[in-house]
Amino acid sequence: MKLFCLAYCSTATKPLNLAEVRRLASNASQKNTAINITGCLVYSNNQFFQILEGSQENINSLYLKISKDPAHTNLKILCYNQIEIRMFRNWGMGLIETNKTKEILKVHFEKKFSPEELSPSQTIHFAKDIQKLFCP
Repeated sequence: MKLFCLAYCSTATKPLNLAEVRRLASNASQKNTAINITGCLVYSNNQFFQILEGSQENINSLYLKISKDPAHTNLKILCYNQIEIRMFRNWGMGLIETNKTKEILKVHFEKKFSPEELSPSQTIHFAKDIQKLFCP
């Protein structure tokens, strides 16, 4: 099976607290595990950044569902590539809490978390930095 990685960002339609984001990631993790999707989620400043890894069919189907979710708007695909191995192979949907990633965020974002400004290569670099820190 060929593996693919899709990274996208979006804006929450209402601010979420940490408990709500944790619940969202936990629910996504359970659903993703059932369809062999792995990845991670970052939420800060009302912005989501998410990476999905799996078969092209499963990623396309899941992203279509995600794109119809009224909990967020302004979806933007940052990169969508075939990959050799999963970066987040042990996570159905790992939540990256931004209080634990301040240094990474400072490296990739000048003033505030704004993933929509990432180029495809910057997106991959950001994802690899997350992986190094949380999935060595």
